[in-house]
Amino acid sequence: MAVIMLLRQTYDKSYNVFLELRDNQNVKGYIIEPHHDGYECKCAMDNKKKKFTRDNPPKVPCHIGCQCSIEKIYDWDE
Repeated sequence: MAVIMLLRQTYDKSYNVFLELRDNQNVKGYIIEPHHDGYECKCAMDNKKKKFTRDNPPKVPCHIGCQCSIEKIYDWDE
């Protein structure tokens, strides 16, 4: 049952990120925002300072059970 819940949480996170990527008006790019729960996702930590373009968004979740998310960079942020 725990494996099913983990897969479901990962799917839900993936779907939420998909919806965020669709809403990209005035978005210049993205960064990965690591989820801090005592576990540091290696993929997110390796890429957290990297900026991704609007046309090449990051692949999140990075792995099964990943709870990291994306943060949008807007045209007016910089």
